Amino acid sequence: MHRDESATLRTRSREQGRLTMQAAVTDGFASTRLIAASARERNIATPMLDLASALFAECLDLDYRREDMSAVIAAIEARTDAATVPTLEEAVPERRRERG
Repeated sequence: MHRDESATLRTRSREQGRLTMQAAVTDGFASTRLIAASARERNIATPMLDLASALFAECLDLDYRREDMSAVIAAIEARTDAATVPTLEEAVPERRRERG
């Protein structure tokens, strides 16, 4: 399918109040793991990809495996519900804050 056709279908689905599945949570999780493994073989750090992979894994634990990968928002919401928000001192080590 051409990119413009795909965008048109997603827009129509949004107008109807639903999104069509583009890729399942299981696909997103598998993709992040494959990309991270390839990057590690080349000694490339992947901090954001690791976070995405962790969120997809949590989404799987929440039993959203057959939902669209945008359901990863449920994992973010679960983290928010369960967490206390760290202070700046807890989130960013002093040495890094000094560098600004």
